[in-house]
Amino acid sequence: MESARVKERLKQWLSESRESLRQKPTAFSEWADTPDGKAQSGRLLSVLGFIAVLALIGVSIAALYYFPSWYVNQSVGPQVLKAPVRAFELENETRKTLTQIILGIFGLLVLYFTWRRVKAGDKTAAVAEQGHLTDRYTKAIEQLGKLENGQPNIEVRLGGIYALERIAYDSPRDHQTIMEVLCAYIRRNAVPLSAPFLTEPPTAEPSDDAPPSIEKLRFDIQAVLTVISRRQRGFRREKKPFRIDLSGTDLSGADLSEAHLERADLNEAHLGGAILYRAHLEGADLSHAYLERASLNSAHLEGANLSNADLEGARLITANLEMADLSGANLDQAVFYKAQMEGADLSGANLNRAILFNAHLERAVLSGAILDRAHLGGAHLEGALKLNIDQVKSAKDWESAHYSPDFRRELGLPDPPA
Repeated sequence: MESARVKERLKQWLSESRESLRQKPTAFSEWADTPDGKAQSGRLLSVLGFIAVLALIGVSIAALYYFPSWYVNQSVGPQVLKAPVRAFELENETRKTLTQIILGIFGLLVLYFTWRRVKAGDKTAAVAEQGHLTDRYTKAIEQLGKLENGQPNIEVRLGGIYALERIAYDSPRDHQTIMEVLCAYIRRNAVPLSAPFLTEPPTAEPSDDAPPSIEKLRFDIQAVLTVISRRQRGFRREKKPFRIDLSGTDLSGADLSEAHLERADLNEAHLGGAILYRAHLEGADLSHAYLERASLNSAHLEGANLSNADLEGARLITANLEMADLSGANLDQAVFYKAQMEGADLSGANLNRAILFNAHLERAVLSGAILDRAHLGGAHLEGALKLNIDQVKSAKDWESAHYSPDFRRELGLPDPPA
């Protein structure tokens, strides 16, 4: 019985010992993560490092003292060792070579630890800078929502907008996030049919015959658009498939001259009377957008989606609309003087009274397009697809337009002079 109890106690002690050993690494790891543990670990590593350096120095001195004699004894013949002067010279040369090797090793160690220290300093500086950027970002976001007497405080908001622009310039990693915040600000504050924020009250009621007036865009909305338009671009700042999202916003009368809005989402946006001179809208989605009387002179709209958009009275002089989708668009009285429209899809578009002087419509799709009283003087329609005689003859100055030879004969026009 006594023997059985001893065995049971021994078994219990072994089990407790194994459990304690299993828990010690976990406990040590938890202790090492505490501030006190980190401090003591740092001091221990410093002491161990100092001891290692002393040991390395001692080994180096011993090697310089004993190694040359041993090496010479093992490497040269007895006849050389009989001449003390010659043996001393060989030991001295060996010692010089070994000294250079040891100094080289120490130099590499010094460079390594210097690099580690510089890297740690850079990391500390980066953390401090990121904290500073975070503070600036938080303050700028607070300024964006500033109100005064229940109305937007435009001056303070402008400060927040330009502060965000500066942060986006200084920090490429935060650029895309800031652009998304600014786009969200416009979508929230430039909602169609909302009460306009007027800088000047209207002086008179518009007459029934006059075109509807365009309200002046709020200063903060225009400022955000300017920041977005002139933003820095590139793969380090904007990761695909990032795109500017201004869909469904009211940007009537906005100045977007030379704006960079490639692939932007402007679906159902209100851009009546907007200035888009030389704007970059390649591949942008402008479907169902309202662009009445907008100025798109020299704009880049290659491959843009303008299906069912309202471009009544818009000016697109020398604009580039190659391969653009204008199907079902309202282009009544729009001006396309010398516009590049090769391969554009104009099927079902309303080109009533549109001015197409010298416009390039080669290979454009004109199925069901309305050309009543459109001005075709000098327009290039060579190779236009699904264009019929009735469409052409419903337009003005169609005789002076350029057609393929076969279509000219169908129209009853003589062959052009050679």
